[in-house]
Amino acid sequence: MGIGTLIIFIATILVAAVAAGVIISTSGVLQQKALLIGDQSQSRLINGIQITHIFMEGDVVEKTANNIEILARPEPASGPINFRTTSLSFFTPTGSYSATLSHRAMIERELTPDVPITGTWIPFGDLDGDGISDQMRLDTATNSLQFNFSRTGGTDLIELPFDITSGGQNVTVEDLIITDGEFVRGYVHIRDDSTSANQLDAGSVTITDEFRGDCSFEKLRPETRYCTVTMVGNDDAALEYGETVWIYFRLTEQNRLSENTQFEIKLFPQDGRSTYVLNRVPPVIYQTRMRVYP
Repeated sequence: MGIGTLIIFIATILVAAVAAGVIISTSGVLQQKALLIGDQSQSRLINGIQITHIFMEGDVVEKTANNIEILARPEPASGPINFRTTSLSFFTPTGSYSATLSHRAMIERELTPDVPITGTWIPFGDLDGDGISDQMRLDTATNSLQFNFSRTGGTDLIELPFDITSGGQNVTVEDLIITDGEFVRGYVHIRDDSTSANQLDAGSVTITDEFRGDCSFEKLRPETRYCTVTMVGNDDAALEYGETVWIYFRLTEQNRLSENTQFEIKLFPQDGRSTYVLNRVPPVIYQTRMRVYP
């Protein structure tokens, strides 16, 4: 009986030790999760983007507005806001649009043909996303770089700012826009230290999915991308304390806003609270740059 009692006592101690270990381990995991959730909740409450002004470009002839400029800065006591994970939504009575950042830091695809570009069509990559390589060539008659998209069958002529029939030039060109007539498909960058007549040398042309240079309305993909112009601070795709940026967003021509149209803009940081503005286009468009908020 004494040995049996001793065995039961030892077993009880072992069970208690195992239970204590499980409880301690579980409490540690729960504590870590609680701290993480607390930090995330705090950041989402404190971090945010403050919209101070909104401007639009007005067409005084057609009485429509487009090219939305949003002046933004961090909320008081806010931590850094990452524009890479911040979406912009734009709502009108007739449509809704969601845009993500377009920035040199967002370039994911670079295509560089490894053969000379002449008047003969060459495949170089898939810009329109249909799984079939698109083609490009030089068009000496129009002094242009020509693209053919396999999905639409459409072509785009990009007029070159130098004479392709003349050799020996030192050429540096950035952010020439490739479009299929409806959408911006990419951007062309040319660097050739000594061009040959009627051709661009192998490796001298690079095509990217985002622009490399400064933000502008002309380079933006309408309704799907926005870009930023830093007024105060660093142009690093992040909004930090003390910085102020312009956010550019535009609609397609057919979706331009008419007079007195209601619109809503929302900014959704991944690690911060959302910000929105509800307002209207002025009832009379009589100037080319209009302040529509506040």
